[in-house]
Amino acid sequence: MVTVRQASTLDLLEMHQCNHEVLDEYAAYSIKYYLWHFLTYPELQFVAVSEGGKVVGYILSKLEDVSEEFKGRGHITSIGVK
Repeated sequence: MVTVRQASTLDLLEMHQCNHEVLDEYAAYSIKYYLWHFLTYPELQFVAVSEGGKVVGYILSKLEDVSEEFKGRGHITSIGVK
């Protein structure tokens, strides 16, 4: 069984590894990008975790705050599932 929960900084490396496994090298994000998401929107990052405690999927997301027109709208930056 797989559970979905809010991600923590302890999940960063496994999320990064999952990203590299499911996306090609041109679409893969650096670890700094994950860290930025955690520091900016910690409540919007989620992981799917196997019974054994391994990250098998993730969602990086953020809120748009570029202009008043888009303020408060959500954005999924990246999603990956092994």
